[in-house]
Amino acid sequence: MNKKEIIRRAKNMVGKKSAWARGLRKYIDELMEDMSRESREILITRARRGEFCKAEEILLGGAADWTSYSYGGCSLIYDGDVCKRLATKSEQRRTRNGQLPPNAW
Repeated sequence: MNKKEIIRRAKNMVGKKSAWARGLRKYIDELMEDMSRESREILITRARRGEFCKAEEILLGGAADWTSYSYGGCSLIYDGDVCKRLATKSEQRRTRNGQLPPNAW
């Protein structure tokens, strides 16, 4: 399975229409671009075996968790940037571009 096939399958899993799905598709592109061919092969093998925790380790690229991954500069870290990627225009307005929590508590 090559890089394009992996990306296509992952994107099909998240859908196409919602702002959330479009944002996830961008994250998929970023994660796959940053991985070496060797890492992709290991990821595929582990995912096929159901070893998703080990697959996540590969995606994290040495970071302890997703927060560390983001703060290490590998992805978006500012609430406003994340909000723009994952939220609809109305959600962005309602949360003041990520300054407020996305759901009413």
